[in-house]
Amino acid sequence: IAACFSALPIPKKCRYVEAAVIECHDRVSPTGGRVVFNIEPYIPGVFLKYTNNYGWINPGAPRNTPQAFSHFSHYLSGGTLVVVDVQGITDEDGVDHYTDPQIHTRSDQPAFGKADLRDHGISKFFETHECNSICHALGLPCPGQTNANPPASFLPPPNPNMCWDLRQRKK
Repeated sequence: IAACFSALPIPKKCRYVEAAVIECHDRVSPTGGRVVFNIEPYIPGVFLKYTNNYGWINPGAPRNTPQAFSHFSHYLSGGTLVVVDVQGITDEDGVDHYTDPQIHTRSDQPAFGKADLRDHGISKFFETHECNSICHALGLPCPGQTNANPPASFLPPPNPNMCWDLRQRKK
């Protein structure tokens, strides 16, 4: 999703840091389950949290790109998901490097873990989201609002099967 967003004519590009999962076969959790860890490489720079997974927007970091990226993820998925909890660093070339995303999915889609707040999480994002100059330039539609401008002709078509595609990629 970030690669698709960054391929568009937007002022600031973004990417997600590659992550991996480590399973400790010789350890058992207190509940008897598997012990797993999510790891990512260290990214040097000033770390900022722009949004969380419940509609909060950092008032100390007023930026258009993180909010527009989340809005774009909703558009690109055909409204089946939204990527939230946007946080990370900006490198010396001005590229945002995001880490540790949360995905909220519609209730008719596969869930992405315990923090996926499903339809409620998608609603919480759009309760606080105010379309910014990037959203307007891309013509991103907001749920429940009539768009004065159609989506920009250079936008890729929405993919309502994105949740399923992402789940297959995780395996």
